[in-house]
Amino acid sequence: MKFGLIGDPVAHSLSPVMHRSAYRALDMKHTYEAYQVASADVGAWVARVRSGEISGLNVTVPHKQAVLAFVDRVDESARAVRAANTLANEDGAVVAYNTDVPALAAEVSALAPELTPADWAAGTGIILGSGGTARSAVASLSLHLRLRKIIVRARAFAKDASCMQFREAVADVLDKTELCMEPLLERTAPEESSVLAVVQATSAGMTGKEGGDVVARAVSFSSLQARAAVLEVIYAPLRTELIVEAQRAGIRTGNGLGMLARQGALSFEIWLGVPAPYNAMLSALV
Repeated sequence: MKFGLIGDPVAHSLSPVMHRSAYRALDMKHTYEAYQVASADVGAWVARVRSGEISGLNVTVPHKQAVLAFVDRVDESARAVRAANTLANEDGAVVAYNTDVPALAAEVSALAPELTPADWAAGTGIILGSGGTARSAVASLSLHLRLRKIIVRARAFAKDASCMQFREAVADVLDKTELCMEPLLERTAPEESSVLAVVQATSAGMTGKEGGDVVARAVSFSSLQARAAVLEVIYAPLRTELIVEAQRAGIRTGNGLGMLARQGALSFEIWLGVPAPYNAMLSALV
């Protein structure tokens, strides 16, 4: 069977290494490749899944939202955040899933194992970005960790229309969580003392991309309490400017490798219907 990843860029991706290690661990002969795909070609790649030429695809930036226009069914996991990172051929129909949401929640929790459900429920989260991964982060912090309040900061929020669009997109996953939206660098006061989680959910600072210095300035890490956790979804490079700034302030950090392994294992199980060799997948990344 053929599997793969579509996005732009994808040259940095470790997904092929991770999935191939899973196939070897279970003595499977499947293949997994990374494909750089322009926005205009997303529909054609979905059609390749529908035809059975490709059995399943992972989807990364900037196609996580756009891909939904071309699939046959949208699983609740993707419908809730209006973004997908996994496509599967199920009886000739392409079904879109989102495995980022549970993976992200698990990674944030692992960074702060001493925090109880009550701690999280009284806490605040900060998310940087307004794309598909940011929407997944809102769902993770709201539905899984049950945070009291989420602050989302993005360049797009300098425009009122973008604020309204984002609020509408995440309305179904907020539950009882309060949502605040701010332009990326226009905070008017130090961070709230209740902040327990920061998620950097953009591609800024990724290898080959600019903007890492900008997102690193979007949070006043020196104002955060020591038990806060900072998750950077990027893993290339492993130490972004945001991670450096957070560690300088004594805050615990995690890069995107753990989340990549967790979401990849869930995709593996959707495609193949057997438990994923998670340890083998994670070991291939570190």
